[in-house]
Amino acid sequence: MGIKTWISRLFGGKEKATLKEDPKSDNLASSIDKMDQEVMGLNFKEAIEAHQNWKKRLRAVVDGNSAEQLVVEIVSRDDQCILGKWIYSEGDRKFSSLAKFDQLKQNHAKFHVCAGDVLRLAQAKNHQDALKELDDGEYARSSLQVIRDLVSIHIHAKNSA
Repeated sequence: MGIKTWISRLFGGKEKATLKEDPKSDNLASSIDKMDQEVMGLNFKEAIEAHQNWKKRLRAVVDGNSAEQLVVEIVSRDDQCILGKWIYSEGDRKFSSLAKFDQLKQNHAKFHVCAGDVLRLAQAKNHQDALKELDDGEYARSSLQVIRDLVSIHIHAKNSA
């Protein structure tokens, strides 16, 4: 499957229309065909999938089916995952002057704070609120924004390579 199809499926086939309507999108829809998965030391597809997996991991905690011992203070940190390590190393060296990179950095940090909040709710047995956050709360919104930011940075990187 090509990256364009993968991203389209990722966003339920709606992303192409959304991106075309967004004047700040740098015409992402027309550029997606040019994308390769790895750029500047980061496999963007794997980074996106890893962030999607957070939802599954947190839902398993909420449902009581997780074998993981997740710690709120670690989950809340934005420098522990593959993307965070890239942001604070290669990504920062290559893109620190870009506003869209700063946006990714901020939204990624917010995502991890939200993930920590969901975990805190789950550990407090507040399952209903944890599920609400996962499905349509601040966690869900920040997760989607990180993915959009990643697509935007990836396209910028490919176009300037």
